[in-house]
Amino acid sequence: MSLNFGVKFQENENKLKLVVEEVEKSETVYQLLKASNIMMINRMKYNDHGPIHAKIVANHALKMLEILFKKGVLPNIVKDYNLNFEDSKVVVFLASVLHDVGNAVQREQHPVLSAILSKDEIRKILMKTYDGGEREIMLTEILHAIVSHEDLIPQTIEASIVKVADALDMEEGRARIPYLLGKMSIHQVSALAVKKVNIEEGTVKPVYVEIEMENPAGIFQIDELLLKRISSSLLSDKIELKVNIRGAGIFKII
Repeated sequence: MSLNFGVKFQENENKLKLVVEEVEKSETVYQLLKASNIMMINRMKYNDHGPIHAKIVANHALKMLEILFKKGVLPNIVKDYNLNFEDSKVVVFLASVLHDVGNAVQREQHPVLSAILSKDEIRKILMKTYDGGEREIMLTEILHAIVSHEDLIPQTIEASIVKVADALDMEEGRARIPYLLGKMSIHQVSALAVKKVNIEEGTVKPVYVEIEMENPAGIFQIDELLLKRISSSLLSDKIELKVNIRGAGIFKII
């Protein structure tokens, strides 16, 4: 068993560091992520939904959270419960890691199944760093981010970040396994066209996202997935999105 999410910690982020360590050594988390990929890749010939996807989503989400906070956007766990910024990072990290584990059961309704499957393990991990009421607040905020990462409209900044970060895992590597297994669809073709996703601090809006593509096929990923996620989140006015198509130039999307 081996999980390494490559999270970079700021000074004195002891709670986040402990949570990440607990997740990385959790047999339950490892097996849930592994089972999710067995269902999605081995059986359904779909894109990666396992440890690599979880790592990418978690790091995209944490980066967006840090940028938004720097730009004055308060996470809801700070605004509504008077907890601190590090707590919001714990919410985003755990939700990002566990948002897709319900795929181990079935694809349909997997966000709700993810919450059901991961609830006990989340509470167990939180017990290392949170007591009583705070632990239950953290648990509900994490579960909200998990269940609203796809079709439901998230009601928190943290959940909105997870929703968008999930869609930003669109680089070609995610589609390569199903492609090699013989699965060819517009989803795989479009994902193979996306070479790099860059997330930076913006000047026009808080977050700037630039997606580098080999060819215009990657636009499908943006139209059918990313834009829908952004527009159905609390980040619709906080993200500037541009596409850099090799040989054609940079185009503003939103």
